[in-house]
Amino acid sequence: MSRSTARYEPKVRDDEQELTDKLAKLKVAYPEWGYKKMTRCLKNLGYEVNHKRVMRIWQRNGWQVPKSTSSAKKAPGVTDNACHVRRAEMGNQVWAVDFVSDSTTDGRRLRFLTVLDEYTREGLAIEAGRSMGAKQVREVLVNLVRQRGAPQFVRSDNGSEFTAKLVQKALEGLGSESAFIAPGSPWQNGKNERFNGIVGKELLNKELWGSVLEAQAVTRQWLVTYNTIRPHGSIGLMTPHQYALHAREQGLWFSNQVHDG
Repeated sequence: MSRSTARYEPKVRDDEQELTDKLAKLKVAYPEWGYKKMTRCLKNLGYEVNHKRVMRIWQRNGWQVPKSTSSAKKAPGVTDNACHVRRAEMGNQVWAVDFVSDSTTDGRRLRFLTVLDEYTREGLAIEAGRSMGAKQVREVLVNLVRQRGAPQFVRSDNGSEFTAKLVQKALEGLGSESAFIAPGSPWQNGKNERFNGIVGKELLNKELWGSVLEAQAVTRQWLVTYNTIRPHGSIGLMTPHQYALHAREQGLWFSNQVHDG
């Protein structure tokens, strides 16, 4: 017998339409689910069905869930911006920023924004607050520029407080640029990491904060001691203030007098 004259005719099961109708209702209720989840759902409802049958019904009705074409936004930052690669070669050329955390005696969180001159090791700012977002970061950086001029670039991780358009626009207006380190690589901002370690060991671990105002006052007083009294091993046991004066005398000072409007 010729194959062209006799073929197998698939038998439509009696419950095919019932199953299709049930899947249609489930599709409306759960549009993000695929046929595998639907198979499990049908079994939980008492249907004796395997995934292949559900898949055939699924494909026949065009119910496939389209694959997402959106890709996760890649975090900014590259190894080329690491402190051991893109080095500070003069005072005020590179500022490094980061956060360190603590809490007040009532258990509420405190965040400290720290800013360091990588070449002179000067602690430029330690600002305390319950929350420190892009607005506070911008204000701190702008105020520092008014005091000493803008750096060539500001090194940081890719936290939202630093990558925000508010901060980026401010830095561009000041004539500076951002240098984001590679994601998940805090050692690439090693100078600030070291500074935060000193802050933690010599300040935060020794203090009990009763309020934000107390933290602000004490940290600013400690910063004066750090810059003008405490010898620093990385700069020949000079104080950061002394080393900054030496850098200026040697002409090793980055000068950018562009100010924000």
